[in-house]
Amino acid sequence: TVFLLGPEYSMLREEFWSLPQRVVREIPRNILVTLGGEDPYHLMPGCLKMLETLPASFTVTAVIGPFFSHLHAVEAAAAGLSHPVRLVHAPESVRDLMMDADLAVSAGGQTLYELACVGCPTVALCSAGNQEAQLRVFQRAGFLGAGGHAADPTLLSALRGAVMALLADGRARAARSAAGQHM
Repeated sequence: TVFLLGPEYSMLREEFWSLPQRVVREIPRNILVTLGGEDPYHLMPGCLKMLETLPASFTVTAVIGPFFSHLHAVEAAAAGLSHPVRLVHAPESVRDLMMDADLAVSAGGQTLYELACVGCPTVALCSAGNQEAQLRVFQRAGFLGAGGHAADPTLLSALRGAVMALLADGRARAARSAAGQHM
């Protein structure tokens, strides 16, 4: 038996097969938040509010998965922010959203492989036990900063610190971008 494991064997959709080397903008303009098909910990409203506390000027694109059970809470959180927020409901493709983002806040599932492929610097959170090992692999490779576990009450604070550090450091964003695309 031969096991083909690791990012180099990830099965990605065709839209991710051939992508150009990412050019990292000096001043970030867009943050992507994607937490997967569902949000069992109801983190999206808190993530949106956390981004509001950051001193930079940017837009937010939030992907709303098809199984979100708290859409009204997400919409209410987005409506109360001064940063422009675009809610994208269950998109068929996320590639262009990822390409347009200067950094992402993401759950630690399959989406991480896609974010790495497009070279979008990412801060990730663990929302399921089966994500822990791959989060460590992506972190060791220099692609992402881990923000913590979804059940941790200090998660939003940890995410805030990690996102703020990336917003302020263009070299770190460029290094993470290159590390992701290299993987």
